[in-house]
Amino acid sequence: MKNTVETFGKMIYKLAPEHPGVVRDLLKSVYKFEGTKSRIAPSRPLLPARRYLYNMTANSICRGFGQKGTTALVSIFLPCQVLHAMGIEAVVAEGLSCYLTGAAAADYFIEIAERNGIPETLCSYHRILIGCIEAGVLPRPALILNTTYACDTNQLSFRRIAEYYDIPQYVVDVPDKPTADNLQYVADQLREMTDFIEQHTGKKLDDDTLRQRMLWTQQATQSYRAYLDARATRYIDNCMTSEMMDILATQILLGRRETAKYMSMLAADVARLPEGKRGPRLFWVHVLPNVNGPLRQLLDYTGNVDIVGSDLNTAALLDVDPDKPYQSMARRILESSFNGTIEKRIENSYQYADKLNADGIVYFCHWGCRHTLGGSQYAKTYFEQRGLPTLVLDGDGCDRGRSGDGRAAVRLQAFLEQLEHSTGKDK
Repeated sequence: MKNTVETFGKMIYKLAPEHPGVVRDLLKSVYKFEGTKSRIAPSRPLLPARRYLYNMTANSICRGFGQKGTTALVSIFLPCQVLHAMGIEAVVAEGLSCYLTGAAAADYFIEIAERNGIPETLCSYHRILIGCIEAGVLPRPALILNTTYACDTNQLSFRRIAEYYDIPQYVVDVPDKPTADNLQYVADQLREMTDFIEQHTGKKLDDDTLRQRMLWTQQATQSYRAYLDARATRYIDNCMTSEMMDILATQILLGRRETAKYMSMLAADVARLPEGKRGPRLFWVHVLPNVNGPLRQLLDYTGNVDIVGSDLNTAALLDVDPDKPYQSMARRILESSFNGTIEKRIENSYQYADKLNADGIVYFCHWGCRHTLGGSQYAKTYFEQRGLPTLVLDGDGCDRGRSGDGRAAVRLQAFLEQLEHSTGKDK
């Protein structure tokens, strides 16, 4: 399988300079096939809900490669219920780049971005996004929508893409405190964003359709909380990819019927599992580098190590009021653990790690993410003072050339052995 993926990546590298349209069609075909295969005949012991998730996210990525002017480029924390209600596919750098890297197809796009002046210090998710656009593989979006919080790179990459394509961009300014005035301020901006979308796409938002999207958001949120309740005492033969794909479900795909169904399936699947643990239970902070082969050997489907959750999936599990969609979306933005100080994010991570009975925390410092890098030592001290051993691991979430590979695996192996010893498994 690995050789097949590498061969496909080399073919993409060879075709992309002269045949971007062919590359686009190839990628769509491969992702569609893999999504269907995961649902019907997965190569790994996936829960039925995870099979559904893999197919759902693959279909979303395929739609992101759709016709020019039919998508919106968004930041990971932007509420997308309005887009879903208007039939506009949301494209996010983290999802697109993960899929391109998984197909060994990202190297050419990184090269294009850096050849066109993008520094290698920029987040690799966004370097791949820029390269994919400037190589002509990702079609021109209708518009760009992003927030100002959590990821500074959005302000740079999205502005460049807006200028490159000469397309409209709307930026939601997010204050760092969830006060009543700030809630109204952000809600008003989200209403303006809706007007902006209507103006530049010619589509009209139906209020009843948006309400339904908020109902599905509420159902998904309740189900995911139920999943976490069951997860606290149960083991899943899990992998980094599943937890990473959950980020799409808990963020930009919220508000879709399929997402509500997935969350309900996930909660039911896990509730049926027997209680008990096997080996170290890890809570993960930040993105998961599922392109790192040696790390995957230590973490994926081991029958032992268990990734029980991540901070990106537990950032804002808040109830919503379908009759107040804009206030609900604004509250989710303002009260997200990623909005504000690093202390807020670390405290939220600890609460969920504790809830999920984690034995230790892996704090992953993704290359180029200064918000995460800057908080690493504070986080390690905070967690360990509260009894949770913490590994600060450097690497890259999607650039295989910077993933850390063997060095990261050696450090993780030692950490897992430490956890096994401290939990008494080696006795």
